[in-house]
Amino acid sequence: MHQRLVKVIESSDFDYTIIRPGSLINADKIAYSITHRDEPFKGLFVSRKSVADFVVNIIKSPNSYIQENIGLAE
Repeated sequence: MHQRLVKVIESSDFDYTIIRPGSLINADKIAYSITHRDEPFKGLFVSRKSVADFVVNIIKSPNSYIQENIGLAE
């Protein structure tokens, strides 16, 4: 089901950013690597604080990561 929804979003004309976080942890740190759709995923875990930081950065720069499928992990 998930893959079908991703294909629907990616084939649309909407501006989107798909965020694929690693396993979420409660660490009090911001540290993450970004991987793009067809790149091997880097790492296993990512803090909730790191995902929030990434989302805030997209809000501050709305033209970044448009129509991209992004993986986040430490």
